[in-house]
Amino acid sequence: MGRRSWRAEASWPHVVRAVERVKRESWEEFRDRYGDRGRDLALWVGRRHGGLTLRELGEAVGGMDDSAVSEAIRHFQRRRLPRAEVRGRYRRS
Repeated sequence: MGRRSWRAEASWPHVVRAVERVKRESWEEFRDRYGDRGRDLALWVGRRHGGLTLRELGEAVGGMDDSAVSEAIRHFQRRRLPRAEVRGRYRRS
């Protein structure tokens, strides 16, 4: 299934609601909080599972530049993926 085909299932409102459930906070509470990864998590999910473009994501969070959205997603991935790799190695041992 391609990225664009997920759009109906993982629209921006769905992404925000999912992140709110994970964080147990409303979007408005964490969206602009310095150091909070909730916004970057939403951007990552919106890109990866919602198939949203960088421009669409930037507009959805209040006017972020495409390059800033891209950097936020990359930064989130760098912090997220090593732990997943460690968990995967633990499960295989």
